[in-house]
Amino acid sequence: MNPAPVLSVVVPALDEGDRIGAAVSQILAAMDAAGLAVEVVVVDDGSTDATCDEAAAAGARALRLERNVGKGAAVRAGVLAAVGERIAFLDADLAYPPDQLVALVAALDAGADVVVGSRHHPDSLDQAGTSPTRAVGNRVFSAFARIALGIDQDDPQCGFKAFRREAARVLFRESRVDGFAFDAEVLFLASKLGYRVVEVPVRLVATTGSTVRLGHDALGMAVDLLRVRARGRSL
Repeated sequence: MNPAPVLSVVVPALDEGDRIGAAVSQILAAMDAAGLAVEVVVVDDGSTDATCDEAAAAGARALRLERNVGKGAAVRAGVLAAVGERIAFLDADLAYPPDQLVALVAALDAGADVVVGSRHHPDSLDQAGTSPTRAVGNRVFSAFARIALGIDQDDPQCGFKAFRREAARVLFRESRVDGFAFDAEVLFLASKLGYRVVEVPVRLVATTGSTVRLGHDALGMAVDLLRVRARGRSL
């Protein structure tokens, strides 16, 4: 009998058939090397390719959403289906190499309820050569999120976070944003509900195939943040 997973790793995926199998294998290998029992939960966000089949073949628990509804919705579905005592999520491109999941688990074990990777942490390392335009865009959005929602985190959009199971289930059951601004909403809810949030440094590596379009998605994310703030008045 396999041991119960110490960690569930949720991977939202849209048309990632060419690389999701390798991503799942890398996560499993990294956690095996760290001695952590893990389950990988891949949530296929309405892909038109073989993402779901490839994920399952590589050893993941594969969930499929019938239509593309957004990264936030995919992560929410994966988190609520996860069985680990700690739940993390990262992207299928593995821009944050999975060996860093160990640091997230350590921070949870040290008393955090939510652990947030931060590209802006002084000890973080950007090996990806992030373009100045994207870096500035991320900084602007982060500043807007902090002002609009009153959150303290410097990099709310970093796609590398982990939660204690109880906190994860409460936060994602309460969340409503289906798109890319879901991270900021979750941190806003964590602040409202009094959870302890800790930021940790990350190492970012070069990848291809980002699904974020700065102009179009930034506008949608800004609108979502304002909706979150309006809803927050009733919490």
